[in-house]
Amino acid sequence: MDIASDISSITQIKGDSRPMAHGFRKTTDLLSDPTGLDVRYYRQVINLILGANPNVPLIQPTTHKLAYNVPSAWATAFLERDRMISTLGMDPAQDEIDIEAIMDSNDDDLDFTKLGRIVYPPISSVNPQVGQPKGWIEEIYTSSDFNSAINSLFDVVFDSRTISAELLFTKYPDPDPSNDFATVTILSE
Repeated sequence: MDIASDISSITQIKGDSRPMAHGFRKTTDLLSDPTGLDVRYYRQVINLILGANPNVPLIQPTTHKLAYNVPSAWATAFLERDRMISTLGMDPAQDEIDIEAIMDSNDDDLDFTKLGRIVYPPISSVNPQVGQPKGWIEEIYTSSDFNSAINSLFDVVFDSRTISAELLFTKYPDPDPSNDFATVTILSE
């Protein structure tokens, strides 16, 4: 399973569509693939980068009808978020959903109360102290803010440590099996 390629091949919706529920559905389907890694035994960090409220409810691709009996984009986003948490067996003690909210005066105002319910575990404050317990929303005004938020995300996820990894799934196997092992040291600034 090559998750990066699967994510890159997602069809982009043109125009002003913001289908958050579709993103949760695709993430759940990719990460719960029975031929892939059993993600329940690993820390799961889902990161959303968005610049506006969702405005498209979940539509079934085969029937082109609403996936749920609710036309609200927010309602289907909450339902799909909950489905993802349940399907992936996410645990609030170790797993999280974080958000970088791109602030742009041309977009409608983001609903931070609802976004606080989207993050996992849910929160009640925006721009918390970096490194706080799981789940956060960071407001992004500049590219420097974005860089800082992504660095903070990596600090939280990797906590400046050395990780030894074995490649379990690759699209094109390397003929030299020793290349399937790597050690990476991630340092905080």
